[in-house]
Amino acid sequence: MEQSIEPDPNFLGVPYRELPEPPFGVEFDPGQPGVLNAIPAEEFPEKVSDDVEGLLFLGHLTDQFNAYGHEFAIKTLKRGEKLVVAKLVAEYESTIGLGDAISAATVAACLTVVDGRPLALPLPGTATENFEQVIRQQFAIVLKWYDPVVDLIYDKYMALFRRQQDAFLEFSGK
Repeated sequence: MEQSIEPDPNFLGVPYRELPEPPFGVEFDPGQPGVLNAIPAEEFPEKVSDDVEGLLFLGHLTDQFNAYGHEFAIKTLKRGEKLVVAKLVAEYESTIGLGDAISAATVAACLTVVDGRPLALPLPGTATENFEQVIRQQFAIVLKWYDPVVDLIYDKYMALFRRQQDAFLEFSGK
């Protein structure tokens, strides 16, 4: 007999429903309390033309997709997030697992929402922009997933990255 399991709002020890505002790139679903939705970003946000601050948004794209009965939302990575990926895979550098480590760490860094919930959130009392801590927590989770799941999300991220590169080429040609 299959048992229905209710999602735990504190599954990471952080009641994400009580956050004052969701992290950048996601929003609370008005129809489903506590559920997060990725904010679609097919092109760079309008804020890219703002003086100085616009540089924080130049390159931000998202994608949302369903696979294996789950909904995933991913985003393009900032330089600092890529450097966290590099730190995470450093211990695998001289091993045959380096490729797996890179794809798993990249997936951990690009995931924003899985099934309407974040995989990890900053610990209470820390800055919401502590992306290194969040990526490390998500990496620990992604390491427990099987190859087909990680490989699919990594392929989706690489397609999004290529879209970002194409958008930059088009943007710079304007």
